[in-house]
Amino acid sequence: MLKICICDDNPAILEDLERIVAEWIHRKGLMAVVKGVGTGGACFNECGDWDIFLLDIGIPDISGIDLARKIRTLRHDAIIIFITAYGHFMADAFAVHAFGYISKPFAREQIDTVLDDCPGVCGPSAQPALCAPPLRVWKRDGGDGGYPVFRAEQPENHRRHGGPSGGGQGQD
Repeated sequence: MLKICICDDNPAILEDLERIVAEWIHRKGLMAVVKGVGTGGACFNECGDWDIFLLDIGIPDISGIDLARKIRTLRHDAIIIFITAYGHFMADAFAVHAFGYISKPFAREQIDTVLDDCPGVCGPSAQPALCAPPLRVWKRDGGDGGYPVFRAEQPENHRRHGGPSGGGQGQD
């Protein structure tokens, strides 16, 4: 299952990003969890070894650049995407091997495009475990500290590689 963590101290931006990412996951039919957090400490402590990070640079408790360095100690292969109003940190962002850098204000299409381009998500080099058939059940659960966690789940009659029950080849 793909795990995406979003860190931004602005609650309105955090909510927008959570919605955009959740809708992208739904359109792609991925099995994924999205968690939004408002501090770098919470991001690292709760999601430090996750797959994809969308990080603001100007968060109060730790800079997004320093947070990315900490994340790299746990996951050298994590995909880190900065979404920030600070253009002058671009060189620092790429020094921590950021996959993307999006300036605020952002458009949905920018987020969709950078997520579409992430290696291994559902492109030619994708890991089969992340690319499930389209999902039909979409749940929004309460998360830690009031932040929502989005979960996409397959219905029981939907086999992983064979589509609806009774019609597929590969089964788990």
